[in-house]
Amino acid sequence: MMQTSADIWIVDDVQSNRALFAEIVETLGHSAKTFPDGESAIEAASKETPDMILLDVMMPGLNGFESCRELRKQFDQEMVPIVMITANPDREMYSRGLEAGADDYLFQPIDLAAIRSRISAMLRLRAAYQDLSTTKEKLATRVDLLRREVAEAEQLLHLNDRLQSVGMMVAGIAHELRNPLTAVRFNLEWVADNLHKQETGLGPTWREQLSEAVDISLEATSNLDALVADLSTFARPDREDNQNSQVAAVVDSALRVTKHTVISHARLEIDVDRQIVAAVRPRRLAQVIINLIVNSARAIAKTKKRGVLRIQASSDGTWVQISVTDSGIGLPPNTDNIFEPFYTTDEGSGGTGLGLGICAQIVRRAGGEIACGEGNLGGAEIRLRIPQAHGAPSSSKTNPEANKIVLAKGSLSA
Repeated sequence: MMQTSADIWIVDDVQSNRALFAEIVETLGHSAKTFPDGESAIEAASKETPDMILLDVMMPGLNGFESCRELRKQFDQEMVPIVMITANPDREMYSRGLEAGADDYLFQPIDLAAIRSRISAMLRLRAAYQDLSTTKEKLATRVDLLRREVAEAEQLLHLNDRLQSVGMMVAGIAHELRNPLTAVRFNLEWVADNLHKQETGLGPTWREQLSEAVDISLEATSNLDALVADLSTFARPDREDNQNSQVAAVVDSALRVTKHTVISHARLEIDVDRQIVAAVRPRRLAQVIINLIVNSARAIAKTKKRGVLRIQASSDGTWVQISVTDSGIGLPPNTDNIFEPFYTTDEGSGGTGLGLGICAQIVRRAGGEIACGEGNLGGAEIRLRIPQAHGAPSSSKTNPEANKIVLAKGSLSA
């Protein structure tokens, strides 16, 4: 908004002109300050800033054009309207004035209405510029505040991401520890129950079962120890060594740990070549197989009837193919996110959605692939493809039965 009273400078070497313009300015309610030449106006401009300047073109010493240039330099950071006054209507002179930094022209003889309208227009222009400058400063302050808020938000997001990563890691650790801990608990509970039931000496069969239960518990605690030792390595892929897995031995170990989960729900069918070796750490492959067995056993249990769980492994000389197939309830309708962390269709039963995510991470880090589909047992089938270890033989073509795992009596023949 235009201020009520403005400071207007009048620069003219003719005293009568200065008096006339000053009277007009004061009649409009503004204050007038007069200068007889450009030099004195330029000197004053170093100390104060007017709201507008009326500047004569033809003056001795510095003419209007030269004075205009110097004044514009003085007010480089300010919008001070400069209106030049001349009796020469030459268009070339008009252009020179604009090039020197003038905002408008008044031609003599002076028209009273014209000078009043010019003064009012220029003061409105200055007021608008000042309003714009004020708005710009406020916006700059607001932008600076927003930048700080964005920086703080980014820090919070970064912290939140780190907390989520920690949460995911903790959930993953808990998930992986659950299976061997369950095996230990199951077997120790079985031992405790049967110890209370034994009123006489221990028979040979009971001794074998007791020994087996203790062996499975010890193996599970060994797996726990190995898992804890591997956690830091798993978080840093560059620290992974190049150990290979004899697939048959890994499957046998996984089945021993998960026997308590499978035995009451399913009959096992194992078709795993003894000779194939996969290019993945045994502990990692065991994590995958254990997760898949537990998932299959739970899926079978939901059918409310005893089913079948089949594990197969073979090699084509380049890749080791492993599949876990079950007769359970099958896959969910949408499997696009099934290997993503925390994706689960089993929340009501305590599922974390981490099992298949961990499997996928392990397989992919080994350079392999993981996929899912409908199996030929009526339920789901998870298929792994892992690089075969260098120098390892492919599946036997002459006598495949000789290379299959033989189920250990009392341990895997569920």
